[in-house]
Amino acid sequence: MQALILAFAFGNFVIGCGIMIVAAMLNDLAIGLHISVPEAGGLIGAAGIVLFLGAPLAATFTSKIPRHRLLVGSLVASSAGHLLCALAPNYAVLLPLRMLAVLGAAVFTPQAAATVGLLVPANKRNGAIVTIFLGWSVASVAGMPMGSLVGGLFGWRAGFLLVGILSAIAAVWVARVTPKGLFVPSVSPAIWIKLLTNPPLRGVLGVTMLVAAGQFTVQSYMAPLLHDSVGATPGMLSAFFLLFGTCAVIGNMLVTRYIDRLGVSRAVLLALSAILISQLLWPLSFGSPLVTALLLALWGAGAFASGSAQQARLVTIDPSVASASIALNSSLLYAGQAIGALVGGWWIAGWGYAPLSWWSGMLILAAIAVSVWVSRRGH
Repeated sequence: MQALILAFAFGNFVIGCGIMIVAAMLNDLAIGLHISVPEAGGLIGAAGIVLFLGAPLAATFTSKIPRHRLLVGSLVASSAGHLLCALAPNYAVLLPLRMLAVLGAAVFTPQAAATVGLLVPANKRNGAIVTIFLGWSVASVAGMPMGSLVGGLFGWRAGFLLVGILSAIAAVWVARVTPKGLFVPSVSPAIWIKLLTNPPLRGVLGVTMLVAAGQFTVQSYMAPLLHDSVGATPGMLSAFFLLFGTCAVIGNMLVTRYIDRLGVSRAVLLALSAILISQLLWPLSFGSPLVTALLLALWGAGAFASGSAQQARLVTIDPSVASASIALNSSLLYAGQAIGALVGGWWIAGWGYAPLSWWSGMLILAAIAVSVWVSRRGH
């Protein structure tokens, strides 16, 4: 079982690298494709829309496909898509290829969590789900700095090429350890109705979308933002991303260790509070690499910890609809990313970078309010 959890965590690491690498290479994409930064950010928004639609559709229509075949196939699709992105001659070709490349991510992350939920005893389920989601945090440690450095040194094509190779390796690993002949319960219209008529579940899903929209208003444009605010070079960008990711892993590990003692709702609240403080104080970082580093560390500590706790929270509220609720959670996370990227690009085009984080802070504050409401209903 440990081998399977590690393989799924690596799969999530690769998926995370694929999702976040565009933000890490945004400066390089804009320069290399001769487009503006907000136009390059459109790659993030378009991918978010595909992921938003893909996750629930995959949960609905893939239940008859063995998990082994589905999970391996999603990673193969990710590999092929990113390799094609590396060959794109211009933005007009890259945009649809980018949308194709993220289809595998729409399937893998929620269905890996649902698969683990079938195999792990109930008393160990939360820890196992949080552990496989740790791969996303590790992607922040290695993936974003790696993408920024590779893109800065060798160009944006090399970044996509790297993700394509890593996805192929993940596909082989997952193929070796995932049991064959394993199916999840079919996701019928009745399950979606049960999910959507459950107020606490709707509240948790709303928290996910608000948090993602808030964070990606800023995170989508982190590379040009840091260049504008502190004159960050490619090396400095990699160091900042490494700091953010390291703190994200530490935050996620702390959640993994203490979530059963704290309770999922309190774990979510602590993580969101860290994000909120970092966003509200972000204007203080302009002109100061030290303040930037401190706020990135605080933000990172809460960023992925909140997502891991949210997934565990959904399973705790109603395990019978976990496959659908986790898929919809991923869908709304990606919808939030698309909203954040589009809003951030619109704001930067009109008013610049300085007050961008305040939009993020308002959305995170709304997420905290909804999360507190859910916890008062016993979840």
